[in-house]
Amino acid sequence: MSARALRDADELTASVARAMTGEPGIYASAHRLFVGEQGIATGATHHDSRADGAHARGCADAAAAHLWGATLRQHPAPDTAPELAMAHMVYGVLCQFRDEHRVSERWPGTRHNLDAAYDHWVLQFKASLITETQTGLLLFAVIGTARALINDQPIGPEDTDIMEGMRADVVAPKWGGLYRRMRRSRAQDAADYVAAAWAVALGVAEWLEAEAQTLPPNARRFSARAAALLAALLRPAEKPFDDLASVDLGDGKALREARARYRVFTTRFDQERNGQDLVRAALLPGYRAQIDEWLRDSPVNIAALAERLRRRWAVPVRDGWELETESGHLSAERLSLLVTSPQETRVFKQERHQPAMSAAVTVLLDCSGSMRNHQQRVVPLVELLLRVFERAGVQSEVLGFTTASWNGGQARKTWERAGRPDAPGRVAERLHMVFKSAQQSRRAASLSLAALLKPDLYREGLDGEAVQWAVQRLMGLSVSQRLLIVVSDGSPMETTTQRLNSEFYLDHHLREVLRQTAQAGQVAVMGLGLGLDLSVYYRHCLGWDDGRIVQTHSLADVLHVGFEAQRALLKRR
Repeated sequence: MSARALRDADELTASVARAMTGEPGIYASAHRLFVGEQGIATGATHHDSRADGAHARGCADAAAAHLWGATLRQHPAPDTAPELAMAHMVYGVLCQFRDEHRVSERWPGTRHNLDAAYDHWVLQFKASLITETQTGLLLFAVIGTARALINDQPIGPEDTDIMEGMRADVVAPKWGGLYRRMRRSRAQDAADYVAAAWAVALGVAEWLEAEAQTLPPNARRFSARAAALLAALLRPAEKPFDDLASVDLGDGKALREARARYRVFTTRFDQERNGQDLVRAALLPGYRAQIDEWLRDSPVNIAALAERLRRRWAVPVRDGWELETESGHLSAERLSLLVTSPQETRVFKQERHQPAMSAAVTVLLDCSGSMRNHQQRVVPLVELLLRVFERAGVQSEVLGFTTASWNGGQARKTWERAGRPDAPGRVAERLHMVFKSAQQSRRAASLSLAALLKPDLYREGLDGEAVQWAVQRLMGLSVSQRLLIVVSDGSPMETTTQRLNSEFYLDHHLREVLRQTAQAGQVAVMGLGLGLDLSVYYRHCLGWDDGRIVQTHSLADVLHVGFEAQRALLKRR
């Protein structure tokens, strides 16, 4: 599926989940469902929430079932001991099966999606060859049998052959009565259902532990590895559902140990420069001519896009009074008519409002080294966006961010002279660049924008600080709507900072900045990923993989996602 199709599917699944559960705060991000800043971590641990297409719809329906049925939420496992992790895993799946049964009874259309997602997991499970171990075979039989009984889903012939021995020798003799009890109570008696489910889960964990004790040491180590792989297959969505501000993409050691989430070792070498000042004046006309050449045969319909932008973003602004109306405020100028012409009704006046633009957009460009390869796409994109904004009456800025040197530069040398303290935070020379300010016209900034073609401008990126800076500049503009478009082709990267702190130090900071910006509710933010899905960072984003020539439809997609981000922000205010 294309990036736009995936985004549309995300929005559709989120809207269905909202309708089913009555929870208005559900939204999709990174192909997962969230409520507020918390991911919906269902008991359906066998569902891979990162799938797309029908599998994603099944996962969304499973998440909605989890919220609507609330079996696991209302009846959590009675024992939270860590050594019962396997029991918790089985218990969560059994509780989820009850929720899915109840949802499919009320909304039969969900059954197809839930079945497709489960069948997808079954294929993954068998392909991993875990069914060749006692651990995997037992759980395959336990889960498959439970789903067949609780959700009235027949087991396929191939799966029957795989699990038949284990089901006949272990599952049916040991827990057959509990399975029948779960089936009887699945609709009405939740307390009885979960009591039976927990008994099954404990029995599975105890049986696996007893079997492990009978194995020789080498076989036990293999069994442990199999259990770890099994856990990964059963809980594929566990980590991504952490709080968005602290998604654990790595060890995060520096962030856990430091009192502040993000530190800057020194700001002494930080710079903020105008684009025109970064390049020798003699080079700028040549760069400008190259940009004009790229734009010469552009097929983009600027007028149509500007009109579309005005229709969506214009807000009513008071524009004097409309006189001689039949309702509204009584007009002092027409009072005499009430005496001379008692039948006259047009003695009122109303405020007149006209649609007007009160909006500002900042395009924030990641100027890290890899972005140099995208100049021929990015620079025309920026130029054309500026033309659309200018024609629509939207204020605009173009900013960029990079580092003033590689590998920390003078900031790193300062850290070394200070005795190389541990976890120093950001150790780099930050460079923020203004290619076009809100006060400049597009033509006035044309040479400054040409500086984007300077090859050695592109080094490393501190995305979190750049977003903070761009948001602060937007907050200084007297408008009612503010949008920040972050154009990037990857994650934050500054070698020295990440080496001295943790690999994901800058990722954590970017997420924290975006979380704070969303909470403030004044600036909408969207990500534009160059051949990349940035939804792991940005709730509203677009993966842009257009050719060398920017098309009208691709710019329309950018503006559409920006409008969605702005509309979502207004709803949260």
